[in-house]
Amino acid sequence: MIKSLLKCSALSLSVLAAASSAQAGSVEWLSLNQNGEEQSLFVNTVEEPYLEAIVETPTTQTNSEDQFVQTTYSEQLTPVTCGYNSPCAGSDCTGRMSWLENTEVWVGADAFRSFGDGRFALFNPLPFATANSFGTVAGFNTTYGWDSTRIRAQVGASYGAYDWKGRTIDNPAENGTLQQQGFLTYGLYKRSDVCCGDRVSWGIVSDHFYGDEYGWTADEIVLHQFRWQLGYALNCHNEVGMNGTFRTANDTVGISSVGAPINTQVHAMNQWNAYFKHQWEFGGNSSLYIGTFDGADIASWQFGMLNTSPLNDYLSLYGNFGYVAPGSSGGLTGSAEEQWNVSVGLIYSFGGKASSPNISGHQGLALMPVANNNNFLITN
Repeated sequence: MIKSLLKCSALSLSVLAAASSAQAGSVEWLSLNQNGEEQSLFVNTVEEPYLEAIVETPTTQTNSEDQFVQTTYSEQLTPVTCGYNSPCAGSDCTGRMSWLENTEVWVGADAFRSFGDGRFALFNPLPFATANSFGTVAGFNTTYGWDSTRIRAQVGASYGAYDWKGRTIDNPAENGTLQQQGFLTYGLYKRSDVCCGDRVSWGIVSDHFYGDEYGWTADEIVLHQFRWQLGYALNCHNEVGMNGTFRTANDTVGISSVGAPINTQVHAMNQWNAYFKHQWEFGGNSSLYIGTFDGADIASWQFGMLNTSPLNDYLSLYGNFGYVAPGSSGGLTGSAEEQWNVSVGLIYSFGGKASSPNISGHQGLALMPVANNNNFLITN
């Protein structure tokens, strides 16, 4: 996979080099010869859209008369090809569209293993220390902008229902109850726009998590974190950057199902990740990331991948995974701390923006995804 990405990056750079050499364009200068006819001094034609300008310049005396000659030139401007078959000429650098046209909704399947799925007593993990959750999730993400700035606001939420037959043996009355999750994300962002000479993107959002029947002991849990991202577009097809999270609020959950639950304080993990994002020719994109955590968390490091693939202008597929390596050594303790997430589904774009024109994406769409079990990780 990495070898393929490197080949794609090399191909992208070759295309850019060719585009840059053509960008100089051609300039056609016309003057008057002694017979008063237009004479082309330099012509170099490139079949691309061009801008025309009329400039008046004084010339030397002809027939003892001062003549003011109108010099016409056409400067060929080869657009920066920021996207396959989608030149930047005439591109909208503001993303001004209605909120509905900048809204996406999705539905999918989601499987994860989080802190609440580790069934163990303090300092004494049990042999059956692993569990996981499978269910369905649906949500939306939308944005709002202002005419005076390219900074936009985004807000989104999701709802997930897991373990449809129940999941705990501690509370018999809860055996048939769904585990439910709700995420709410809102904040500010600015996308890059390589077509308009802006390579930097950034975003900061507030993530809220609500869990009902969470973990083996079917607790109710409310947590919060801030999440940020800073990216730099290397060219029209590749971006590198960093993102991370930092926790704010704690809550209490039970972590053992033998006898009375043992309560412990839990919170979101502090993360620091580096990522590489590639824009594919068909309009989809892939992001690879690797990162680490606060030394006080039960996790050591993580890696994952995020992918989208358009089916048409309105519908696209998504597929993501993430794996969190435990901070403890192998065996029962390590297996109890292991976390992961896999999700697949469909995204619908009301504005027909399923296919991205370049690495910057559509200006009006949200930059940061709604919080989920991939980027909102829990520890004690």
